[in-house]
Amino acid sequence: MYFTKYFIEHTKKSGDKRLLNTLTGEIIDISEKHIEAMKKLQENNSFPIDPDIENDFKRKGFIYESVNKELELVENMANEAFNSMKKRPLTFFVHISNNCNLNCDYCNYASIEHTHDVMTQEDIDKVFLAIEKIYTENDAEKATIVLFGGEPFVKENYGIIEYFMEGYRALVENGSKTEKRYSLLAFSNGVDLPYYKEFLEVNKRNIDYLFVTLNGPKEIHNKSRVFSDGSGSFDYTVEGINTLINLSIPMWLVVNTDRKNIQYLPFISRIISEKEWDKKTSFMGCCVSRVKNRYMTVENSMTEDQMIEEIMSMVADNKIQTNKFNFEDMRLLKNVMNFFDFSDKKTKFGEEDVRQHITGCGNRSNQYSFTVDGHIYPCSPAAGNTKYAIGRYKPEIEIKIPKEKCWNSRSVLELESCRQCKALFICGGGCAFEATERNGSEYVPVCPNTEKIIHAYLDSIENNTGLIHRETVYK
Repeated sequence: MYFTKYFIEHTKKSGDKRLLNTLTGEIIDISEKHIEAMKKLQENNSFPIDPDIENDFKRKGFIYESVNKELELVENMANEAFNSMKKRPLTFFVHISNNCNLNCDYCNYASIEHTHDVMTQEDIDKVFLAIEKIYTENDAEKATIVLFGGEPFVKENYGIIEYFMEGYRALVENGSKTEKRYSLLAFSNGVDLPYYKEFLEVNKRNIDYLFVTLNGPKEIHNKSRVFSDGSGSFDYTVEGINTLINLSIPMWLVVNTDRKNIQYLPFISRIISEKEWDKKTSFMGCCVSRVKNRYMTVENSMTEDQMIEEIMSMVADNKIQTNKFNFEDMRLLKNVMNFFDFSDKKTKFGEEDVRQHITGCGNRSNQYSFTVDGHIYPCSPAAGNTKYAIGRYKPEIEIKIPKEKCWNSRSVLELESCRQCKALFICGGGCAFEATERNGSEYVPVCPNTEKIIHAYLDSIENNTGLIHRETVYK
């Protein structure tokens, strides 16, 4: 008999132990006899063990006749996972403008050299043609379009934003004739949203969600989200949020979190209550986003496990309530939560990739990003960095590198440093873009300490402080 290497042992506060099978999604409570039998089998695969314990392990996929039997299962499940990725909805990021009225110190696009400022009407026409073409060729069930920047809603962009919305309405109308379904999201720093009041009033039925970033109290927000003259944007952002609230436009507050402001999450809870934003049904909640350090240029970024550890410490000290926040930006937390949903049979494998994560690419396997320079990119973080371009939308639509050959074909089973990891099917090998930028190759992953996140999540359940992960962009 062969005992799987894909298991994690977790100890509860009571001292009781659970064994998690990260390959099959099964969980069992174990005794000291189980632990002893497991160790004996790992030392000698022909060692006889108690028949009842052997049956427990076999039913849950912890032991196999041979290592080859497990490899066969791994290959079958990897194929299922790749097939399930193809069924995901499409996401199109439209970086309509490189203009931004703020100079944030952690901006993902700060180091990208730009030669154009904003899309033209012709550009937008071609973007929508490309979206329609890709949608048709992928035979997708639905698509989400994300209006992004720079900052889309600067005053100078008013006319082109109006034109974009006209194009979007036409796209939706044409799509309805062929059962194509679209949704529209938009991101903003909120500064110039009052200027767009009339536009927002007219178009609010076409916008599913609008996301606005507020990074803490005034003195903290104004350290990182500043105008070119160094002055802060807090008051302007709050006014922008109030504009959306008063217009009843569905909106999410976003906190871009790093070491400098994570301790101010309690303030976010207070300002939501004090401003009575949460009394409006259009206020969806607050998304906690993690400041990424993909280009190794951000000093105060945190890894996902560090961030969860800090949040759970604040919960233990009664500083925050986790039900006030949506932690959807935490990819690994989502994978872990999906794993336990599958284990509890709340989800079915095949409906969504909830059990095995083979590429580590999250929902970006079906994402396309369009930028002002005419290029198409495989994901939003790579947008503007031309070495990652997979095609163009002008002068004609051309996809030079099919998505299945761009990072999505990278399997965690090919990553040497991941092969012995007990949590590789929950992690999937991490972000290929980040690995390329930080380590020089997509095949040299940045390890995100998945096992630590698993234990933290189980502890949060036991403490009745479960974290909330509600999908917004990639649902």
